Amino acid sequence: MGLLEFSKLPVNTLVGADWKTFKEMTQGMEIAPDKRTKYYLTKSVCRLLSLLAPIQDRRYEKKLRNYEFQNDPVFILGHWRSGTTFVHNIFAQDDQFGYTTTYQTVFPHLMMFGMPFFKKTMGWLMPDKRPTDNMELAPDLPQEEEFALSNLMPYSFYDFWYFPKHWQEYCDRFLTFEKITPEELAIFKDTFVKLMKVSHYVTGGSSYLSKNPPHTGRVKALAEMFPNAKFIYLMRNPYTVFESTRSFFTNTIKPLELQHISDEEMESNILI
Repeated sequence: MGLLEFSKLPVNTLVGADWKTFKEMTQGMEIAPDKRTKYYLTKSVCRLLSLLAPIQDRRYEKKLRNYEFQNDPVFILGHWRSGTTFVHNIFAQDDQFGYTTTYQTVFPHLMMFGMPFFKKTMGWLMPDKRPTDNMELAPDLPQEEEFALSNLMPYSFYDFWYFPKHWQEYCDRFLTFEKITPEELAIFKDTFVKLMKVSHYVTGGSSYLSKNPPHTGRVKALAEMFPNAKFIYLMRNPYTVFESTRSFFTNTIKPLELQHISDEEMESNILI
């Protein structure tokens, strides 16, 4: 049992962002009065940990910038609550696959430096079960990489967890890429490849295994990046998916959000 309950986290996952990403993502954003303590505490921890990010950047430049993947990745796609986590956990048992872990999604700048200390601390603090479905949580378990991307750049769909009033804007720009700029798309591609390389370097294997529901809206861009990639698309009864997604989003967004939306707005955003 972790020391902290997910519903009572004093900070959110932006503690692992680099300072440039945090500043650009939060600039000009409304912070709800009851979330200001969480915002400032998250900001303080982020600012402190960001001092260590250049160490990994130097090691990446030296070891991995010119690294070539042996194989194109395998992408597990599907709407949230369609079984992607279960399939991800099963496939990750195969040693041929490298993947992004739960620790790496929160601290993507601390994978090639300081990981033993920070991972041990994270394991001590974090809850051992997901609040939405009671599935196991642990630093080394495979995790969807969108949380890592939101800590590596200000162009991630999962920014909506923190600023849900901008949910649809993030959807159009960073989920479907309909309104993303060429510059933002280039940064997304470079950042994702960098995350893949570092995660792959740490976890091993000959192929990168991705599980990330937001990638379902980005198949065209991913296929352009990786022409020989394999895509596994999961489907589930849409009524079950909606009910489960509503529960998942409701229970996940509350500990992470820095502003509020109504339950009706959340339902509308899920349906759209």
